Amino acid sequence: NGRVERYNLQSGNFKAAYPKKAKKAHGLAVTGVAVDSVNLSLVTSSLDGCVKIWDFQEFKLLRMVAIPDLDYTSGVEHKQMDQEEEDQGGEKTIAAAASSSAAAPQPRLPVSQLVLCHASELAAVAADDLSVCIIDIRSGKIVRRFGGEHVHANRITDMAFSPDGRWVATSCMDGGIRVFDIPSGRMIDWMVFSKAPVSLAFSSRGDFLVTAHTGNVGLFLWSNKTYSGHVYLSGGTPSSPHEIDVESLDHVNDPSQITTKQADADVKDKDESLFSTIHMKGGIIPKCKGALTLSGLPESRWVNLTSLEMIKERNKPSMPVQAPPEAPFFLNVTSGLNPTLEPEAAVISSSLDNQGSDGKHRARGKFGSILPESRLTRLMVAATAADKNNNNTKDSKEQLGIHENSPRKMDDEKSPTSSELSPFQTVTDFLRGLGPSAIDAEIRNLASDPNTERRDLAAALTYFEAEIKSLRNFEFINAILSLFLKVHHENIMSHKFTLRKKLKAVRVTQKETWRAVERQFHYTLCMVNHLSGIQQ
Repeated sequence: NGRVERYNLQSGNFKAAYPKKAKKAHGLAVTGVAVDSVNLSLVTSSLDGCVKIWDFQEFKLLRMVAIPDLDYTSGVEHKQMDQEEEDQGGEKTIAAAASSSAAAPQPRLPVSQLVLCHASELAAVAADDLSVCIIDIRSGKIVRRFGGEHVHANRITDMAFSPDGRWVATSCMDGGIRVFDIPSGRMIDWMVFSKAPVSLAFSSRGDFLVTAHTGNVGLFLWSNKTYSGHVYLSGGTPSSPHEIDVESLDHVNDPSQITTKQADADVKDKDESLFSTIHMKGGIIPKCKGALTLSGLPESRWVNLTSLEMIKERNKPSMPVQAPPEAPFFLNVTSGLNPTLEPEAAVISSSLDNQGSDGKHRARGKFGSILPESRLTRLMVAATAADKNNNNTKDSKEQLGIHENSPRKMDDEKSPTSSELSPFQTVTDFLRGLGPSAIDAEIRNLASDPNTERRDLAAALTYFEAEIKSLRNFEFINAILSLFLKVHHENIMSHKFTLRKKLKAVRVTQKETWRAVERQFHYTLCMVNHLSGIQQ
């Protein structure tokens, strides 16, 4: 009936209605109610085409936003009666006064749904023209408008904001889920399901989207590819949707019930994922010379490198896994007319076999064996030797009078692929293709041979110095350097007199690079604070 009332959640007692002096908050039925995270503002929507922002504590109307009909023309007569003035009990806002003073007020569209984003204080409302309006509840203005008949072909069933407030996803009875990017004001993803989605929601981190569909009692969980890979969005909106058959996903957990159609769909999804996910060898290409670039890898690949031991210890089972006793190849039987098994003999033989195998392992561990050289060690040593040869070639050219500022040299420096000529790029590409556990294993296998320990550690320090100086894969290289120092600090200290120069070079290079990055951070923060103060 248009009333908005406030009750105590614990006692259930009635407190007051919005507003206090009027009977109704809206002229028609209320379709949405939302409160911000700090209980300052209450947002309501109604079929009368208005979205109202109230003072939650004072029960007063702060702002009123009318959802206009964009297809309205001056020749069309508005049939709905405006009953807001008598319902407000004399309380008017500037927006209401301006709308009442207009000669021909623009018709309003009924609002069917309301969703509030607590992170950005933006409200999304679904109008009857199949559009979604984004409203800033602090300014009371419509900042974005998505959809309409050219996007949504049927009734909007649900809406959801991403946790950071950047995306808003809508589900529609035409079977589609559309994801809109609020800053750019365009649609960035479009999926069509065989069964229409009726509800959807983002996870707290935004890495998953859960949906519910008509005719199905299950929930479907979809992974956000931006959290597991490198995804680049094209400049325009998607021209065609990505079709998904929900019925074929009902038995996705049972391999015996996967049909040929589902297998073909999986191949298609894999191809489309490879097409939409761009993997750049060596990391992100810098836009200009001397620019610092990140690796573009997901955080899960490098952020927990130094904490893998703690994670494995925490996830270790409370009881060790016990292997079942192995039966001997030839079973011992008793002699006689009715031969039977001798279980005691089988247990004794298996225990003897286990003791023999344990003795072999103990003997092997006691005397030790030289482990084979790891691939990472070979790559680092080869890259260090190649870099040394390049430096010797460069010195010989200088002695012969070949200047570095020759036209051919300048052209090579301007070439965007000149960074790929670095001999250490092969090592970085190898590490980028490994997971966290594989990276940890490769780093721990460095310098496994005592005879070449100093050479391997020197090659690793040379690699880190060169990669930090190149300003590529900044966060990835620093994470691996942290793991390297944590694992091999004792070995490095045992050769501190021979590796002192290398350690000092790495420290100076890392410090200078971080100072440049920190300077840019401080400059950006100062500019943001300054511009935020001006806007307020």
